[in-house]
Amino acid sequence: MEIQESLAAAQIPTFSDALENAQRVESMKSQLQAFQTRKRDASSSRNLEIPREDVPPSKVGRRAGEVQLSLPSAHMARKPARTIIRGTQIDREPSRKIPRESQGLTPHLTYYQLASCPKNQRRESASQQMDKDVSKQIKEGGNRPRALARTYAIHGQPSSESTRGIEGPYDANVLDADTATGDGLPVALTRECLTGQSAWELAPNSQFQLASRDDYGNDLCLEFNPYYSKRILTSKCIVPEEDDPQNPQGQCKSLPLSTSSRWILDDKTGSRVKLTCVNWVGHLEPLIVEGLQKKPLPYIVDNVALMGFNCVRLTWATFMFTRENYGNLTVRESLNQLSLDGSVAGIAMNNPQLLDATVVEVQKAVVYELGRKNIMVILDNHVSKPQWCCGGDDGNGFFGDEFFDPKEWLQGLTAVANLYKDAPNVVAMSMRNELRGPRQNTNDWYEYIPQGAAVIHGENPSLLIIVSGLGYETDLSFVKEKPLVLNFTNKLVYEAHWYAFDTPWQIWLSQTNQICAQRSQRFADHSAFVVSSSNPVPLFLSEFGADQRGGNEADNRYLSCLLAFVAEHDLDWALWTLQGSYILRQGVVELEEVYGMFDVNWDHIRNSTLSRRLQLVKQIIWDPKSNNTTHSKLYHPQSGLCAQIGNNGSVRGSDCQSPGRWKQQEAGSSIQLEAEGTFGCLRAVGDGQPATVSSDCGNQTTLWKMVSSSQLHIAAQGGYLCLEMNSSDSVVVTRKCLCLDENSNDVPNCAENPEGQWFKLVPTNES
Repeated sequence: MEIQESLAAAQIPTFSDALENAQRVESMKSQLQAFQTRKRDASSSRNLEIPREDVPPSKVGRRAGEVQLSLPSAHMARKPARTIIRGTQIDREPSRKIPRESQGLTPHLTYYQLASCPKNQRRESASQQMDKDVSKQIKEGGNRPRALARTYAIHGQPSSESTRGIEGPYDANVLDADTATGDGLPVALTRECLTGQSAWELAPNSQFQLASRDDYGNDLCLEFNPYYSKRILTSKCIVPEEDDPQNPQGQCKSLPLSTSSRWILDDKTGSRVKLTCVNWVGHLEPLIVEGLQKKPLPYIVDNVALMGFNCVRLTWATFMFTRENYGNLTVRESLNQLSLDGSVAGIAMNNPQLLDATVVEVQKAVVYELGRKNIMVILDNHVSKPQWCCGGDDGNGFFGDEFFDPKEWLQGLTAVANLYKDAPNVVAMSMRNELRGPRQNTNDWYEYIPQGAAVIHGENPSLLIIVSGLGYETDLSFVKEKPLVLNFTNKLVYEAHWYAFDTPWQIWLSQTNQICAQRSQRFADHSAFVVSSSNPVPLFLSEFGADQRGGNEADNRYLSCLLAFVAEHDLDWALWTLQGSYILRQGVVELEEVYGMFDVNWDHIRNSTLSRRLQLVKQIIWDPKSNNTTHSKLYHPQSGLCAQIGNNGSVRGSDCQSPGRWKQQEAGSSIQLEAEGTFGCLRAVGDGQPATVSSDCGNQTTLWKMVSSSQLHIAAQGGYLCLEMNSSDSVVVTRKCLCLDENSNDVPNCAENPEGQWFKLVPTNES
């Protein structure tokens, strides 16, 4: 009887085949029970010091005031892939009911993790699940039977502890099993059915996620990828606090987004969502994102999250979606036609599953992988023809240029908006990067920008529409007189760029206060005014950045100036850039990107101090829903620290998560500190002495005003002593104001660096 049931379940055409298969199953059951016993015993005694990718990386001292962030080892995220199971026959629901079959094995319910919150499902008991008979056969190619991926229980009992390998599409005469190949990689078929990666059990604290354990002790769960060839992957298990069949992967972001006044909001809750993004380039000649030849895709994405970014501005070229000779290329073909043999070898080693995928499929895989880590994506149409951006005469600058046909541009926007309409982590599209060149004019801007917005919104109405101005995204001033009119509401966001290189570096060094004041005022007048106009709109600072090697003094001062402005106005932003190198840029193979977060080999963060400098601007400084009273954070942009009370009443820099609460009623008055058990006023003791907090708030040493044109020097009354942060120990002291005369005015030229004396009282209603 058992053999007959086995025959019926597997649809084996001959009795001898059925007998052989049933005998193999019985043998495997006993072997697997012994194996699982050994595995559990080994797991219980596993060395807890084994490194895991989900553990925050260690921090190693680099030099005074700087830390080196070590990134996870690449080999932890990569294992060689074998035959890949295509998931076209797998339902995208979070659960799949499977036929009741006998063969000494009982089918059990399988849940697939999705990057987005799964659809609501009614929970059924185990007995109800197994009583349902869903006998639909799934076939793929010819008449050979294909089985859904399924889990089984040993000895006919529900699978509460362990299972044998999952059967995939199979030949009736071959007993294969699925094996986990690594985090973010497709599962593969193997005949090595008793290896660690082909043994599966329910994930800890979950009744719905099927897991296999890798060599490093990580539990990897099955996950269905609907965006890249509909493959079944394994990924690090995400288990909710309470086992909930309606949400087997835990808390998801509530998307899409909308706008209200100058803020970007969660469309469902009305809470503010602040975009703190990094740019990731994918618009150059190879047509794929940078870094895939250096590291596995999950490794790169994991470290985007570790760096603290919640969003990626992903660049793309129009031709990739409008011309078949671009979009239909596989990665191998694209690289081969550019004679990039080294990059082919690098991707074959680090991302073998992507090498023979099309460039469009790879972009989808990147978007999906970012979604797995709850990282939002902004799709930025950077250029039309794939190439480095941006020259004034490169043919990509403005409507009607050689490669910038408006109709083709609209076609590309339509295709991309449609492609990602089911990708919940794609929250916005930026219509075009850095409009520029001799042809640029406002008449064409007002003609084509509404058309681009309309086609995106028509295809994917959930997306935010991000609009750039003119002059390399430095000028939106023309919308003051003639606001942009669109056929939808609550989706418009403007964007702008701000770099140091539009000003000679000598001026940044000799007239630091003056040029900071001038550039800040220009940015306010030409771009940031949109957040404070009579009809405010969010502003996304979609590009800024600096040479992260640290030796470019002009860039260093520019960045402090910019961060003070961004913190004061609490702008959304995207740093340029993630990549530490380029596959091919401007004819140079493996060109280093010194603005990149990664180093040239993608092994480490290039400059760990930048993450600290960004810590305040990553926070929601102003919450439009909050009713808390307003106070200020005393922010030092050069270090990224905020001032708070220290030992013995001294003031020192600390992280900006829980800094001191400072208040100044008016210019020239005292700066009061409100803290639990402490009340007093900031006091200047003397030149070179630590600033303190004093209960005597009425004398001249506790009265402060902003001086210098930058409005970043905070000077005690009289203007002689300014706040300064010691680079060695982060103690806030007072010293003679730098680059100012006796009347607190800027000197025409100054050889000193006043950056260490720059502070900003940043208003916040954060609790």
